[in-house]
Amino acid sequence: RPKRAPALDALERAEQATTEIHEQERPKLPAAPFRTGMMKFLLDPQTIARLVILAIVFFVVLAAIQAAIESAATDDAQSHFLSVLFRMFAITIGTVFATNLAVSLLGILQDTANGKNAIESWPDVNFLDWIGEAFYVFSGLFIAAFPACVLAKVLSLLGASDELFWLIAIGGSSLGILFLFPFALVSMLESGSAIMPVSQPILRSLRLARGSWVVFTFLSGLVLGAGLCLGAVRVLWRDHTLMNFVIALLWVVALAIYFRLLGRLVWCCDEAVLAEDIRLEEAAEAGESRD
Repeated sequence: RPKRAPALDALERAEQATTEIHEQERPKLPAAPFRTGMMKFLLDPQTIARLVILAIVFFVVLAAIQAAIESAATDDAQSHFLSVLFRMFAITIGTVFATNLAVSLLGILQDTANGKNAIESWPDVNFLDWIGEAFYVFSGLFIAAFPACVLAKVLSLLGASDELFWLIAIGGSSLGILFLFPFALVSMLESGSAIMPVSQPILRSLRLARGSWVVFTFLSGLVLGAGLCLGAVRVLWRDHTLMNFVIALLWVVALAIYFRLLGRLVWCCDEAVLAEDIRLEEAAEAGESRD
């Protein structure tokens, strides 16, 4: 009987150890992944503190944007100067806020995909470390909204009304975020490249975990619709300070819930693809043993 090479035994032991560690780190997928334990992360004190701080900064940025618009609408030179200052402030703080928010949301996605209820992957104080990770989210949003914006601009150049322009830009971008953004973002994260919006394992998951994709799309549509309603309320009642803060907080919470849902979807897709890989490997080994 031929002896097995020691290297093969070492590789098998390493694979088994990796599998055991993976199973220990991530618990079993719940039977109802989009319902069981979905909101537990919102009960964690650290998560509450992070979301409240993000909401405060978001509230300040929106207030600065509103002040810049209202100051620019007057004919006073001093008001125009204040408008420029408000714009500079909004752009500077808004850039830092958007980057930190994107990295925080990615932390929610990744920890959720790893089966964690408490979010631990919050960004640190180093701004330079955020940029590379946040680019995944910005790239996904660009891919989702770019086709609708281009179509709206082309129709505007051809003489379409402003109402049609905004309808196509906002409606088309919303549809792109609903359908294209999650696929593009998850594909880029899986491939490790922010310019690769298509990944073979994620394409396979559309077939293997199609039920999870359908449920996620429905639930994310509800979250997106709630966000649009909050935006309408913010425009109609823009002078109510307390309501504007509540809206900013609800927006941040809605984004956190969306990425929580996306993390559960990634967990479902990973389990489905892994299960098929195991079946294919067992079938290949059975075929080799018969030969």
